[in-house]
Amino acid sequence: MDSHIQMIESDIFIPAENMEAALDDLYKAGYASEKLHKSLEGFFWFECYHVYCNDKGLYLESYDDKMGYDREIFLTIAPYAHGNSLWCDKDDGSQWKWCFEDGNLVEYYPTITWSLYVIE
Repeated sequence: MDSHIQMIESDIFIPAENMEAALDDLYKAGYASEKLHKSLEGFFWFECYHVYCNDKGLYLESYDDKMGYDREIFLTIAPYAHGNSLWCDKDDGSQWKWCFEDGNLVEYYPTITWSLYVIE
């Protein structure tokens, strides 16, 4: 059974001047096909990501589908992406954030702290 992943929050942006290079790296890594994906925006739409694109660049807005090779895609585009994080929730209850820092993809996991409150 495939896992389901939902992107809860995203502020990821790929500047227009980096979009062609990001798509070229996705071609080289084998994640994108030159026959199917004519643009970076088209690649993300094909992969079921909701994106917004304008003359400044591509904004990754949401995702709610089966988990595939998402981590590998973000590793590939990490040198071109800006923004703090993609906050993700998996159908098994696990959560994490993928962050782009200095051209690298970094994963963060939440810590739950239980506090004691006396109910009277």
